[in-house]
Order: sequence, then C-alpha cells, then structure tokens
Amino acid sequence: MKHTPEQAEQLIQALTASTLFRRVSPEMVKELVKKMKIRSHALGETIINKDDVGYTMYFIMSGEVKIHDNEHLLATLGSGEFFGEMSILDREPRSMSVTAVEPSMTGSIQRNDFFNVLNKYPGMVVELIGFISRRLRKLNKFMVEQLRNREKELEQQVAERTADLEKKNAELEDAIITIRQSQQQLIMQEKLASLGSLTAGVAHELHNPLNFVNNFTELSIEMINETIDSGDVNDIKIMTTMLQRNLDKILFHGQRAEGIIKSMIMHSNTSTGKKTLTDINVLCDQSANMVSYSTNNIATGCPVRLEKNFDPGLPSIEIIPRDISRVLINLLNNAFYEINRKWKNSSSNYEPKIIISTSKTPHHVLISIEDNGFGIAENIRDKIFEPFFTTKPAGEGVGLGLSISNDIVAAHGGKLKVESVENSFSRFIISLPR
Repeated sequence: MKHTPEQAEQLIQALTASTLFRRVSPEMVKELVKKMKIRSHALGETIINKDDVGYTMYFIMSGEVKIHDNEHLLATLGSGEFFGEMSILDREPRSMSVTAVEPSMTGSIQRNDFFNVLNKYPGMVVELIGFISRRLRKLNKFMVEQLRNREKELEQQVAERTADLEKKNAELEDAIITIRQSQQQLIMQEKLASLGSLTAGVAHELHNPLNFVNNFTELSIEMINETIDSGDVNDIKIMTTMLQRNLDKILFHGQRAEGIIKSMIMHSNTSTGKKTLTDINVLCDQSANMVSYSTNNIATGCPVRLEKNFDPGLPSIEIIPRDISRVLINLLNNAFYEINRKWKNSSSNYEPKIIISTSKTPHHVLISIEDNGFGIAENIRDKIFEPFFTTKPAGEGVGLGLSISNDIVAAHGGKLKVESVENSFSRFIISLPR
C-alpha cells in the first residue's frame, strides 16, 4: 500500500511501540507497513459488524474502540492494540462488533498479506502466539469481572423485585381483605333489605289475626259477665256454645299468627346453620306464604295468582333450612317484582301468575319457581348469577341476590339453573341431591 512518508513513519513508530511488534526486526515492521492500509474512523463509526466475514486484522494507531455484542461491552482498546486477529486466523465470522468511541485511526492488513510476511519472518509466529495468549487471558479476566458484576446486578434486581412483589402481595392481601369485608357488608345489606321488604307485609298479616283474637276475647268476656248476671240455665247453655265457637276462632287465628312469627324467625336467623332432615314441601309453602305476605310492598294492587303444585311423595332431605328458605324467598321476590313490572306496563287482559312446584328424580329433589313476567333477555342470561350484576334500577338492588342463592345451592351440592323465553316466562329450577 502506498503511504505518504509522514504516514509511513507514524505507522512504523506505532507498530514498534506496540506490545506485539516491539521485539521484531525493523525490516519486518517496514514489510508490514508496506502491506497495511490506513483509515480514519469518526466517533460512533462501526469498524466491524458481528457475523461479518473476517479476513482483515486491525492495528490502532490512535484513539479508542470498544468490542461489544449489542449493548454488552466486552473490552475497550487503545493505541498500540490489535483487534480482528482471531477471525483472520480461523476464518470464522466475526464474533463481536467493534465501534470507535472517539475519533480513531487504524492500520489494517489482510490475511494473505499477513501470512506472506509471517513466512518471511517465522520468528514472528512465536510473538503472535504469545500476544494472542495474553489477549485471551486479558479478555477472560475481563469477562469474569463482567460476569461477577452482572451477577451482582442480577442479585440486586432480584432483591428489588422480590421486595416489590412482597409489597404488592401485601397490598393485594389488604385489598382482598377489604373486598371480603365489603362483600360481607353488601351481603348483610341484601339480607336486611330482604327482611325489610317483608316487614310491612308481615305486620299487616299479623294485625288481622291479632284483631280477631282481641275482638273475640272481648266478646267472650262480655258474654261470661252477662251469663253470670243472668243465672238462667238456658242462657248458660247458649252462652257456653257461643264461647266454644269464639275460643275455636281465637285458637285458629292465634296459630296463624304463630306460624307467621315462626317463618319470620327462620328467615331472620343469622346463626351458623346445620343440615337437618327437612320436608321441602313445607319449607316451600312457608317461604311462599312469607313472600305473599309482603306483596303489598312489592306489587301494590297487582292481582297475583300464586299456585302451589307440591309432589305429595317428595322425600325429606338433609339441608340447612334457613339457607334454602332464603334462596326460595329471593327467587319468589324476584318473580313478584317482574310480574308487577309487567302488570304496570300491560293491557287489562294480563293475568299475573307465579307457580312454585316440587318434584323428584332418582337422585335429586327439584324445586321450580316460574313467573309469566317479561322473561330474561338471551344476551344477559349467562350473567345473572355474577356478583353485582342487576337489571333493576339504581337503589332497588345491588345484584347479589342470585349470586348468593347460586352459592348456597352449590354449597348443598346442588345446581341452580334458569329457563326463560323473553316476554313470556322465567323458570328457576333448584336441584338438590337426595
């Protein structure tokens, strides 16, 4: 290669001062210079790309370069250092990239030219092997240091991420606790709302038998006083007969009031329930009566026809009565709500009807609650058992009734499913194992 005298002298001085060529003869250095090409490199310029074909070795006359694999730094080299010697020896593609980290100048020599010089000066082979060995040791030490530093960085990152995960787990646990508390509060509100919706109706139903009891008691007292004052045997016989009738009526209405109160206590009881052998027909009848007592609050003026079709051969099964009662009352309340809504928006020929029925299969007891209201739209049918999903206006429901009912039935090993035709009917079927 032709150089200016100044370039040739600069290259000779640089080679002579380098670790590789400081022990070789001046003649060999001059021979190398003749075959080398001088190039200038700007800051950030890529001199070698990884995976390029390697056939040239570079000598740094001035400046500084970095050997790297993308962002991973392997080494930095300055004036008097070589790079690219491995590929020129083994003819393999470049394993790393080389980039100028400051304005630099290099002298490069191709494989064939370098080997021609080595053939003329065989002593240089020993120097080259020693240089490569030192370079490999230096790179090995550098890589070990890099790996150790990387290991420390990874350990630090793991520690930071572990601390972050522990913090997030703690926050998540706090959030879960808060959500569970909120859910319990909402469930309690739902139960209280259900209880409140029954209160006025139950009070009204209790008022009637208590009026009868009070009126017949007062009448009986008056009759007894009149009989005592009369002293007539015939009057005593007549009054005794009338008193017997009054006492029968007092007993009837007293028992009716007692039944209402028992149903109310069963529904409002919040203690932990235990499974007991239960007559499902009786439970359904009590639950239907409870809801029918409160229809004045839910569907004022709506002429509901409540039909009860109970299988007389239905076997008693092990359940938690108050929990299944809550499911029945919730489903019946929903049915009354829907038919009342349809009744308000329909013509006079609409006849609101709710049917509660029981039946059995070889392995299950079935309870069906059907209403002829608006039905359930197909696009929301799969969502009605999801927590907080509701079609009721704001303030009329929180969307937990069906979700809680589904959970209660599932806890009994049963299933709650729905069948519906829009604008025709809805039918909820509770399946409980025998």
